[in-house]
Amino acid sequence: MASVLGTRVFGAAHPLEPLSTNELRAAVEVLLKENKISTNTLLPMVTLREPSKEKVIAWETGSALPREALVTAYELASHRTYEAIVDLDQRRVTQWRHRPGVEPLQTKAELEASAQFLQTNELWLAALKRRGLTNIALVDSSSVPGSLIPFRVAGDFRLLRASPFLRLANRLTWEPLEGLSAVVDFSHRKVLEVIDRDIIPRSTSSMDLFDPAVRGNREGLKPLVTTQPEGANFTVKDHSVAWDRWRFRYAFHPREGLVLYQIAWQEPSGKLRPILYRASVSDLLAPYADPDRDWSWRAFFDESDFGLGYFAAPLVRGVTTEAYATLLSEPLPDQTGGARTAADVVDIYERDGGSLWAHYEPESKASAGPRAHELVIGCLATVGNYDYRFQWSFRQDGSIEFHVYLTGVMQLKGTHAKTCTACAARADKTGTSTATDEQAYGVLVADHLLAPHHQHLFNLRLDFDVDGTRNGVREFNLTTDRRSSTNPHGNAFSLSQTVFAREGQAVRDLNPASHRMWAVFNPNSISALGHSAAYLLEPGMNSVPFLAKDSPARKRAGFTEHHFFATRYRDTELYAGGDYPMTTAPPNNVLTWTRDNERIQNEDVVVWYTLGVTHIARPEEFPVMPAAHASFRLRVWHSAVSWCRPD
Repeated sequence: MASVLGTRVFGAAHPLEPLSTNELRAAVEVLLKENKISTNTLLPMVTLREPSKEKVIAWETGSALPREALVTAYELASHRTYEAIVDLDQRRVTQWRHRPGVEPLQTKAELEASAQFLQTNELWLAALKRRGLTNIALVDSSSVPGSLIPFRVAGDFRLLRASPFLRLANRLTWEPLEGLSAVVDFSHRKVLEVIDRDIIPRSTSSMDLFDPAVRGNREGLKPLVTTQPEGANFTVKDHSVAWDRWRFRYAFHPREGLVLYQIAWQEPSGKLRPILYRASVSDLLAPYADPDRDWSWRAFFDESDFGLGYFAAPLVRGVTTEAYATLLSEPLPDQTGGARTAADVVDIYERDGGSLWAHYEPESKASAGPRAHELVIGCLATVGNYDYRFQWSFRQDGSIEFHVYLTGVMQLKGTHAKTCTACAARADKTGTSTATDEQAYGVLVADHLLAPHHQHLFNLRLDFDVDGTRNGVREFNLTTDRRSSTNPHGNAFSLSQTVFAREGQAVRDLNPASHRMWAVFNPNSISALGHSAAYLLEPGMNSVPFLAKDSPARKRAGFTEHHFFATRYRDTELYAGGDYPMTTAPPNNVLTWTRDNERIQNEDVVVWYTLGVTHIARPEEFPVMPAAHASFRLRVWHSAVSWCRPD
């Protein structure tokens, strides 16, 4: 790696501008120079240490703020995790601390090395040979974190678990080799256990999407073309985006993936009205329901275990994004001390947004109303078998929508079964039919292949600054009014509003029976009608966690306990599951942060929203699943008169 210590790295156009590849390398070189790390140290995280919110808001173009890097360093042999702050202007380490008992996210180097390590283990090779597999190049033996389920041997080491899959080059396959797994002490490069159970017959069904028998003879539709003959309406410069009246910044974070900053609406007068200071996916848990010993530990923190940014997939026009999209490349660390440019990992484009508003007048037979545009910015993360497509859309009516599309290849379990036992089971007196074997925990999607039930539980961190940093949180519930002299026909239903004074009150769940919603409002920004400027969180499809309350994963993922949290802003509280969900210490997450019950009325408020997708598989989703969709909306509510009126 060529030295960049003699290169001036300061000079970013904005204090939230992501670290450049030169800055990423410089941070590592400073740590090496001060003997904090060695060339064998793994670096799960190297990213911008964001300046304080107060300083960023007060910053003016042309002024300087220190450029600092936040680095997580992991010494594999000693199983010790450190955090460093590196001053990139002064070329020195300003903070170095040990974080005992925590597991940092897994690096790709470990993922690749674990596969090579197992491929030399005699017991593992013998188990593969027993299954008729002698070409180990066809087997994906990589290991993933599995420390949430305690292993019988105690020790201070990096515990990984391997479940092999059969992979074919240039083919979309993810075939399980059921009955074979391993537990690995990766710190000391030891295989602690190889579990070799019954051989499960392989499915006769093709898992290859490129197989003509799978694709069928369905003809493609005629092209659907969107054109912008006068060019796009948005501009992107130094991670700053301007479109219509929207203004915001974005960055690409190794852990969080796409992060949006300083989202604001520009009034016709030129005044910028802030809405959100920072918005991102703050954590993601994917637990599986099968209690089998090879499955009970599978509860993946897809963000904090692996990193949504690290596993970003390049977007392809006409395939994973619009044919006319603008694709953006972003700097990322490579976890071994270098840096790279991740090509085409963010897309931005406009699309038709339906009617902005419309009305038909029968007498004159006149229709009026403009077509709406939407601006979309997003990314794609492929974490193992699953593909997560994240998108934020900005609308001309002042609303913001978050979308996640889930697709890819289901994680499958080999089984002796060839037919559905739940379908064949006799119904009991209540008419309920249930399977009595492993099919109680999954759905047979092909012969000898079961798709276990599972969930994807996302948490969004929404740092609101509606018209400034002094905000509050209000809950809305509808109730059916009793019949009375003032409601003789029983048609009345009324809206109640509750303002939360403290964090403990703002730990809430969805309630469809009352059409429950929440608003973040500014009590100091009042419209001519007397309303406080506010943004409303409108829930969409959601779910509740089905893990037992005392299960290891649920205890670590405190954000799964409720759909809604509101906390007082703390710059150290960025991730709903905590900095390190995998830790021997007591949980430190959004649920525990609410226990000090800080005041959130007329304070700087952060909202944490948990969005759940429960996946009960269908055979139609084999071998690759059509995209499932979940979303929520932020809508302007009771703004000042000039804000977000339709054009």
